Amino acid sequence: MDRKYREKIKSEIKVKEAEVDNALMFEENIRLSAEKLMALLPNTVNKAKLTGQLYSGKAFDTLIALMEDEEIPPEIRRKCANDILARGYGLPEQVVKSVNIEGSIEIPPEAFQATDLSIEANKYIQSGIPSSEWPDEIKTYFGIK
Repeated sequence: MDRKYREKIKSEIKVKEAEVDNALMFEENIRLSAEKLMALLPNTVNKAKLTGQLYSGKAFDTLIALMEDEEIPPEIRRKCANDILARGYGLPEQVVKSVNIEGSIEIPPEAFQATDLSIEANKYIQSGIPSSEWPDEIKTYFGIK
């Protein structure tokens, strides 16, 4: 390989690295802007939806990590695999009829527990901490003994 070609490849790599850095900075700015927007939203349902969208990447990473972790019980790994497939291919349509007489829906705090535990588990996964060292609450939620 001649020197000129190597220099060209190095230059292209630097350009790609800069593009990745810019994309990551853009993603972080979007997340921060969305968090500011969330603070302005009056509706709990909208806040929950936006929160889910903000953390969907981390949640997806958590599902993948749990699915691939051989210390996790097979039934939990299968559930994670099914969730991943459902997000990739969708679920069959279901018709749901509901009547809302009050005009608003109250979401109990317990509804957010799953999201909080998934985010917390993702922190341990990203840090490389084995599931055997996770807090009992998270291990219990995910069925880890």
